[in-house]
Amino acid sequence: MARSRGNEPPAPPVPLTEPALSDEQRRGAACAYCGLPVSTGSAVDLGVRHDTDGVRIFLRAHQGCLPGGAR
Repeated sequence: MARSRGNEPPAPPVPLTEPALSDEQRRGAACAYCGLPVSTGSAVDLGVRHDTDGVRIFLRAHQGCLPGGAR
C-alpha cells in the first residue's frame, strides 16, 4: 500500500499484480483498475510504487474505479 502524503489517507491497493499492468497503466496514462485512459484533471493519484524489478511506476485511477466508488 502506498504511504500517506500529508493528511491524505493511503491509496487503496491495486487488485492486479503489477507485472500484469500495461505500460500505459505503469506510467499513469491509463487507469490501474480498468485500463482506460485517464485525464490529468480527473485522475486519482495512487502514488509512486516500485514493481518487482525495482522500477518506479506511477499509478492513477478513475474516481469511479476506486474500491467503494467515487471519492
